[in-house]
Amino acid sequence: MNRLRAAACVVLLAAVALPGCGSAPDAAVPGDALAAAQGVTEAQARQLVEAVEAAAVAKDPVAQTAHFAADATITTVIPNPDPSGADREIVRTRDEYIAAELQSHADSPVSAYSSRIDDIRIAADGASAQVRVLAEQSMQLDGRDARMTADQELTVELRDGRPVVVAVRSTLTGMTLDGKAVP
Repeated sequence: MNRLRAAACVVLLAAVALPGCGSAPDAAVPGDALAAAQGVTEAQARQLVEAVEAAAVAKDPVAQTAHFAADATITTVIPNPDPSGADREIVRTRDEYIAAELQSHADSPVSAYSSRIDDIRIAADGASAQVRVLAEQSMQLDGRDARMTADQELTVELRDGRPVVVAVRSTLTGMTLDGKAVP
Protein backbone atom coordinates (compact mmCIF):
# COMPACT_ATOMS: atom_id res chain seq x y z
CA MET A 1 0.00 0.00 0.00
CA ASN A 2 2.83 2.44 0.82
CA ARG A 3 4.44 1.77 -2.58
CA LEU A 4 1.14 2.52 -4.31
CA ARG A 5 0.65 5.66 -2.25
CA ALA A 6 4.17 6.87 -3.00
CA ALA A 7 3.80 6.12 -6.73
CA ALA A 8 0.44 7.86 -6.84
CA CYS A 9 1.84 10.92 -5.07
CA VAL A 10 4.72 11.16 -7.51
CA VAL A 11 2.40 10.89 -10.50
CA LEU A 12 -0.06 13.49 -9.22
CA LEU A 13 2.50 15.92 -8.02
CA ALA A 14 4.59 15.57 -11.13
CA ALA A 15 1.54 16.64 -13.12
CA VAL A 16 1.38 19.91 -11.29
CA ALA A 17 1.73 22.11 -11.18
CA LEU A 18 1.05 21.46 -10.36
CA PRO A 19 6.56 23.59 -16.71
CA GLY A 20 10.73 24.46 -21.77
CA CYS A 21 13.79 22.69 -21.13
CA GLY A 22 16.52 24.19 -19.00
CA SER A 23 18.44 25.38 -22.04
CA ALA A 24 15.43 27.01 -23.67
CA PRO A 25 14.68 30.66 -22.92
CA ASP A 26 11.87 31.35 -20.50
CA ALA A 27 8.55 31.71 -22.26
CA ALA A 28 5.69 33.68 -20.82
CA VAL A 29 2.47 35.40 -21.57
CA PRO A 30 3.49 38.70 -23.15
CA GLY A 31 2.73 41.89 -21.26
CA ASP A 32 2.70 45.47 -22.40
CA ALA A 33 5.12 48.13 -21.09
CA LEU A 34 2.45 49.78 -18.92
CA ALA A 35 1.53 46.48 -17.25
CA ALA A 36 5.22 45.76 -16.64
CA ALA A 37 5.61 49.12 -14.94
CA GLN A 38 2.53 48.47 -12.79
CA GLY A 39 3.41 44.89 -11.88
CA VAL A 40 1.65 41.57 -12.31
CA THR A 41 -2.05 41.87 -13.11
CA GLU A 42 -4.75 39.35 -12.31
CA ALA A 43 -5.42 38.86 -16.03
CA GLN A 44 -1.73 38.09 -16.70
CA ALA A 45 -1.54 35.64 -13.80
CA ARG A 46 -4.75 33.88 -14.86
CA GLN A 47 -3.71 33.62 -18.52
CA LEU A 48 -0.28 32.26 -17.55
CA VAL A 49 -1.62 29.65 -15.13
CA GLU A 50 -4.32 28.59 -17.60
CA ALA A 51 -1.56 27.93 -20.17
CA VAL A 52 0.46 25.93 -17.60
CA GLU A 53 -2.59 23.87 -16.62
CA ALA A 54 -3.57 23.24 -20.27
CA ALA A 55 -0.09 21.81 -20.89
CA ALA A 56 -0.48 19.61 -17.79
CA VAL A 57 -3.78 18.27 -19.12
CA ALA A 58 -2.04 17.57 -22.44
CA LYS A 59 0.71 15.66 -20.56
CA ASP A 60 3.37 17.96 -22.02
CA PRO A 61 5.85 18.90 -19.28
CA VAL A 62 8.14 20.73 -21.70
CA ALA A 63 5.30 23.03 -22.79
CA GLN A 64 4.20 23.32 -19.17
CA THR A 65 7.61 24.41 -17.94
CA ALA A 66 8.09 26.79 -20.85
CA HIS A 67 6.09 29.19 -18.66
CA PHE A 68 8.47 28.77 -15.71
CA ALA A 69 11.51 30.87 -14.84
CA ALA A 70 14.81 29.06 -15.36
CA ASP A 71 15.33 29.12 -11.57
CA ALA A 72 11.81 28.00 -10.66
CA THR A 73 11.36 25.54 -7.81
CA ILE A 74 8.62 22.92 -7.68
CA THR A 75 7.84 21.65 -4.18
CA THR A 76 5.67 18.62 -3.53
CA VAL A 77 4.30 18.16 -0.01
CA ILE A 78 3.08 14.71 1.01
CA PRO A 79 1.37 15.01 4.40
CA ASN A 80 2.30 12.42 6.99
CA PRO A 81 -0.85 10.49 7.99
CA ASP A 82 0.56 10.38 11.53
CA PRO A 83 -0.05 13.84 13.06
CA SER A 84 3.09 13.47 15.18
CA GLY A 85 5.29 12.93 12.11
CA ALA A 86 6.75 15.43 9.68
CA ASP A 87 5.37 15.90 6.19
CA ARG A 88 7.59 14.81 3.31
CA GLU A 89 8.74 17.58 0.97
CA ILE A 90 10.34 17.03 -2.41
CA VAL A 91 11.91 20.11 -4.02
CA ARG A 92 12.80 19.95 -7.71
CA THR A 93 14.34 22.26 -10.26
CA ARG A 94 12.57 22.81 -13.55
CA ASP A 95 14.72 20.19 -15.31
CA GLU A 96 14.25 17.66 -12.49
CA TYR A 97 10.51 18.25 -12.68
CA ILE A 98 10.47 17.57 -16.43
CA ALA A 99 12.35 14.29 -15.95
CA ALA A 100 10.00 13.20 -13.13
CA GLU A 101 6.93 14.12 -15.15
CA LEU A 102 8.10 12.23 -18.24
CA GLN A 103 8.81 9.18 -16.06
CA SER A 104 5.38 9.40 -14.39
CA HIS A 105 3.67 9.43 -17.80
CA ALA A 106 5.68 6.36 -18.81
CA ASP A 107 4.81 4.58 -15.53
CA SER A 108 1.09 5.45 -15.63
CA PRO A 109 0.03 5.99 -19.25
CA VAL A 110 -3.66 5.66 -18.30
CA SER A 111 -4.23 8.87 -16.41
CA ALA A 112 -6.25 12.08 -16.49
CA TYR A 113 -5.57 15.47 -14.91
CA SER A 114 -7.98 18.31 -14.29
CA SER A 115 -7.75 21.55 -12.38
CA ARG A 116 -9.40 24.86 -11.72
CA ILE A 117 -8.11 28.20 -10.53
CA ASP A 118 -9.59 28.82 -7.10
CA ASP A 119 -8.08 32.19 -6.15
CA ILE A 120 -5.66 34.84 -7.40
CA ARG A 121 -4.02 37.28 -4.98
CA ILE A 122 -1.84 40.12 -6.21
CA ALA A 123 0.82 41.38 -3.78
CA ALA A 124 0.22 44.92 -2.50
CA ASP A 125 3.31 46.13 -4.39
CA GLY A 126 2.23 44.29 -7.57
CA ALA A 127 5.55 42.45 -7.73
CA SER A 128 3.98 39.00 -7.63
CA ALA A 129 0.77 37.02 -7.64
CA GLN A 130 -0.22 33.88 -5.75
CA VAL A 131 -2.53 31.63 -7.76
CA ARG A 132 -4.30 28.80 -5.96
CA VAL A 133 -5.21 25.83 -8.12
CA LEU A 134 -7.27 22.81 -7.07
CA ALA A 135 -6.13 19.75 -8.99
CA GLU A 136 -7.26 16.16 -9.41
CA GLN A 137 -5.40 13.25 -10.96
CA SER A 138 -6.85 9.84 -11.70
CA MET A 139 -4.88 6.88 -12.97
CA GLN A 140 -4.38 3.15 -13.06
CA LEU A 141 -1.68 1.90 -10.68
CA ASP A 142 -0.87 -1.79 -10.67
CA GLY A 143 -4.36 -2.48 -12.03
CA ARG A 144 -6.05 -0.37 -9.39
CA ASP A 145 -7.93 2.92 -9.74
CA ALA A 146 -6.19 5.74 -7.92
CA ARG A 147 -7.47 9.29 -7.52
CA MET A 148 -5.59 12.11 -5.84
CA THR A 149 -6.38 15.71 -5.09
CA ALA A 150 -3.91 18.50 -4.47
CA ASP A 151 -3.93 22.14 -3.44
CA GLN A 152 -1.37 24.01 -5.54
CA GLU A 153 0.04 27.48 -5.03
CA LEU A 154 1.82 29.01 -8.03
CA THR A 155 3.88 32.18 -7.54
CA VAL A 156 3.99 34.46 -10.57
CA GLU A 157 6.46 37.32 -11.01
CA LEU A 158 7.42 39.62 -13.84
CA ARG A 159 10.82 38.82 -15.34
CA ASP A 160 12.02 41.08 -18.15
CA GLY A 161 8.52 42.56 -18.23
CA ARG A 162 6.82 39.16 -18.68
CA PRO A 163 4.96 37.05 -16.14
CA VAL A 164 6.54 33.66 -15.34
CA VAL A 165 5.98 31.02 -12.68
CA VAL A 166 8.84 31.19 -10.18
CA ALA A 167 7.58 28.62 -7.66
CA VAL A 168 4.99 25.88 -7.31
CA ARG A 169 3.99 24.33 -3.99
CA SER A 170 1.68 21.35 -4.36
CA THR A 171 0.20 19.68 -1.29
CA LEU A 172 -1.56 16.31 -1.54
CA THR A 173 -5.00 16.76 0.05
CA GLY A 174 -6.58 13.37 -0.55
CA MET A 175 -6.17 9.98 -2.13
CA THR A 176 -8.45 7.06 -2.87
CA LEU A 177 -7.56 3.62 -4.12
CA ASP A 178 -10.38 1.67 -5.71
CA GLY A 179 -12.79 4.20 -4.19
CA LYS A 180 -11.50 3.85 -0.62
CA ALA A 181 -9.69 6.67 1.19
CA VAL A 182 -5.99 6.10 1.77
CA PRO A 183 -4.65 7.65 4.98
